[in-house]
Amino acid sequence: MEEIGDALDRAAPRHFTQPLPKSAQARMRALVKAVKGDTAAAAARLGVSRRTCEVSAGCPEAVLLMCQ
Repeated sequence: MEEIGDALDRAAPRHFTQPLPKSAQARMRALVKAVKGDTAAAAARLGVSRRTCEVSAGCPEAVLLMCQ
């Protein structure tokens, strides 16, 4: 989860006007929101799989995939 924090810390001054969220899940949601909901793009920025990004962000798509 350090990678997520580092990526958001680098992006914060350029893209965010509000303070970054404190929890890891909220930070991941903020990153996914910054790339307009594209979990694949967020995962590529972090160097993790799309699935890891979806689970970490608590995306509804991930919940649906787990229920199948």
